[in-house]
Amino acid sequence: NTEADGSAVVTFRGSQKARKATRAMVLVISSQIEKDKSSSFVDKAVASVNEFFHAQTGPQGCLLGGWLRIGYAFLFIMDRLLWSLELSHFFYQSGVLPTKVAQSYSYIEPDNMLSIFQLAPESDWLIWTVNYLCLLQGILLLVGVAPRFQLVCLVLYLASWEHHNDHVWDSQDVMLRFFGFLLCFLPLHRLTIFEWWQTRGMSKEGRKSLFENDSWPMWPFRLWQIEVCLIYAGAGLSKLSYSDWWKGHAVYYATFSNHFGGIFTPDFLFNRILPLKLACWGSLFIECVSIVTIWPLATRMPTLVAIILLHVGIDLSMNMNIFEWLSILGWMVFLVRPDKSRSDSAVEGSNADDKQDEDELAVKSTPLTTKRRNRR
Repeated sequence: NTEADGSAVVTFRGSQKARKATRAMVLVISSQIEKDKSSSFVDKAVASVNEFFHAQTGPQGCLLGGWLRIGYAFLFIMDRLLWSLELSHFFYQSGVLPTKVAQSYSYIEPDNMLSIFQLAPESDWLIWTVNYLCLLQGILLLVGVAPRFQLVCLVLYLASWEHHNDHVWDSQDVMLRFFGFLLCFLPLHRLTIFEWWQTRGMSKEGRKSLFENDSWPMWPFRLWQIEVCLIYAGAGLSKLSYSDWWKGHAVYYATFSNHFGGIFTPDFLFNRILPLKLACWGSLFIECVSIVTIWPLATRMPTLVAIILLHVGIDLSMNMNIFEWLSILGWMVFLVRPDKSRSDSAVEGSNADDKQDEDELAVKSTPLTTKRRNRR
């Protein structure tokens, strides 16, 4: 159509279906143009974050999940066995701190102190029963019988024990409870009693082929890795705020206090001020730097070795129950690696689906375009 000023105006008078087909073709062309354009920094950042959390790990990651389950269950059983020796002293009503007295001086608000012990009248028999039920479920977790169910119950038990008497717990128990929660989302089907029964008598190649298609998303491992780094970042920054640490006196005070007593305290290390200062500064340096050096693959293994030596040394010299071994267990989650072939396959599959959708859309619009041309 020509206007009075001579300009041309194009008017499309097709059917409703033709208009929809035209819009579909425009969308297909526009999407292709967008793909051809270089990705912006934000798009690359989003893609990197998405790959960081949603990449897939293969059989190696699933096997690591089984080892983490076994390690956690073993430490939990050790902790429960030690508590069983002092159960009557700390938790029975005839003990040094009855429940009602402990809760009246608790730092937790009463409304936030829910526990399974509130479901029945308070008694020493109930304390004994719940303790050994924890032990039983810890053993079932160790051998891999309904591991996620066992973990949910153990996390509930740990929270209930802390709310029952929070004066006898420390950061080790908080870490034990939170690691149990994170472990619920990891692959737990490897290294179980059922796997042993299924693969008995099989060759090494046969066992390997049985699990060669195992895969698991990386995000549960990433959450655990981030949690470990946050724990150590908090510990390092907290210590840096005290002059005793950056002056090198903290290890000296801990060594000569009556609260700790390890099996390895040689005189040439623990009765000399210079070695104690070096130990203080060295442990502080490892804690602060490890949260950065653990991420690059080139420095990951040296960082893990330094952390393991640090915690083994602390456990031998200070005897802190399962805290050091639980810390090492948390760092072992960095041994998992994404399986690039599986991640690439997932991306290729997603791109293939997008291409198929575009092809179908183009095919649907073809008859309408042909018909319009025939009319012309």
